[in-house]
Amino acid sequence: MSLTIQDYLNNLETSIRKPIAKIELLRREDESPYAEITGDLVNGSGNLNINFTNGVRRSVDFTLINTSGDYIPSSDTIWLRQKFKLYLGFEINGEEYFIEQGVFVLDNPSGISNFSENTIHIKGVDKFSLLDGTLGGEMESNYIIPLSTNVLDAIKLILQPTTDALKEVVYDPILPVLDVYYTGYTTPYTIEKTAGDNMGEIIIELAEMLSANVYYNEHGQLVFEQDYRDNIKNSLYDFSTDNFNYGGSTLDYNLNKIFNAVLTVGDNVDGSIYTALVENTNLQSPTSIPNVGFKRVKVINDNNIYSNALAEVRSEYELKRVTNVLNEINITAMPMYHLDVDKVITLTDSAHDLDIYRFLINSISLPLGTSGQMTINCARSVDEDINI
Repeated sequence: MSLTIQDYLNNLETSIRKPIAKIELLRREDESPYAEITGDLVNGSGNLNINFTNGVRRSVDFTLINTSGDYIPSSDTIWLRQKFKLYLGFEINGEEYFIEQGVFVLDNPSGISNFSENTIHIKGVDKFSLLDGTLGGEMESNYIIPLSTNVLDAIKLILQPTTDALKEVVYDPILPVLDVYYTGYTTPYTIEKTAGDNMGEIIIELAEMLSANVYYNEHGQLVFEQDYRDNIKNSLYDFSTDNFNYGGSTLDYNLNKIFNAVLTVGDNVDGSIYTALVENTNLQSPTSIPNVGFKRVKVINDNNIYSNALAEVRSEYELKRVTNVLNEINITAMPMYHLDVDKVITLTDSAHDLDIYRFLINSISLPLGTSGQMTINCARSVDEDINI
């Protein structure tokens, strides 16, 4: 019988584990696997890093044994824009359980010859690197998205152009995950980029216009989605000092980064000025205006904002971020592979006066191998309505 996610979660509560990893080399045209790498992966030779940002979110590095020369970069082995998928997991009762960790594009490998040691160090970044100018995405000529173009259609056309002139430039053969919430949204002005700009800039501009999140997920799909409230997110793991998975933490109080109001100003191309001020007045929030006794306003100027409603959404988006930086914590823990950024965990640690305290994951650094601990950077989860 195949292992389930519950078997994996049960295994997290055992002190004896066997971490495993595998890499699939993918065909460019459809990202189907054509080769698998397991035994040549040098144990403990690299890390997976995930950061809560728009654009490139995932990167990885590791070392492969290259005694046979199979991994020397060339058009016959691994080469420009080589894609690969990373899996991490555990061997449980003799069976393998893997969790997908993303699709990556080869970025500047390094061959190492040291007497009897012959290895190659591989670095990869997620597929947004093919759009943002890191490994591709540069435009040879002007690119125009006309006024009133549906935003989701614009993203589809960037990833998979249908015009004759761009037929050979398919940036991503995998269909994106596009939030239906944005189905009726259109561009309020003509977006025009010139030769030398990159496609990623357009996608980021569309995301900033709508205060959306855009990134590649663990399956290698582009995601364009709302910034969901923390209070609807279940905890992915409950850390505590009573659990051996918890290796300690450092809690920072970022008093100098606290704002309790955000003013967004949109000086749009139509000549109109759109504004929205959102204030944190919630008495349950320790940094709210009533609780600290003063108002500190962060001002956002963005000419992509084209309505007061969007200005308000942007202010709420930014206020959430400046509110949750009050408590920032770095946790060390035993490696676990189901965690992700923009998700919630809890921590109970009396030394910090924390009792099932909810944190939002900002970044993860995860070792590839049987030794080492993961590090998780988190910020205070904003679970209450911060503007009333």
